[in-house]
Amino acid sequence: MNGASTTKWVPPEGDPVDKYRAAKTAQERYDVIANFMALGHDRNPAMLIDALRDPDLNNRVFAIESASALTPEEAREVYRQGAVNDQSDVREMTWSLVAPHPMENKAYIYQEPLAKGSPQIMEEALHEMGITPERPLFEMMLT
Repeated sequence: MNGASTTKWVPPEGDPVDKYRAAKTAQERYDVIANFMALGHDRNPAMLIDALRDPDLNNRVFAIESASALTPEEAREVYRQGAVNDQSDVREMTWSLVAPHPMENKAYIYQEPLAKGSPQIMEEALHEMGITPERPLFEMMLT
């Protein structure tokens, strides 16, 4: 044998959130995210939100990166949670991926860090909002 794996890839079945929670190692959790995102599943956003609390920082960043494969409507709650993550790398990736989103999504996403974020997270959100100041962002701040 030349060392190549003889096992065939088997598509994941079941609920992505359950599979993610059942995975024991960081690599297994990464693989669950990758496999379900490759196939698509209506519970993928919930799985990615769970992964934002992964003990492994690489999995958290991978989860936020993976949200870019979702529709803007599906991704907005993942980004909203990423915007208040306790890891700055996750928040930084969130801000970069939110930039091209429709303004309504941005206003929705920025609500969380402004309402519940630490002073540092609030400052980051205000900075990001100032890059492309638009009326919906200011209206969101007033409500």
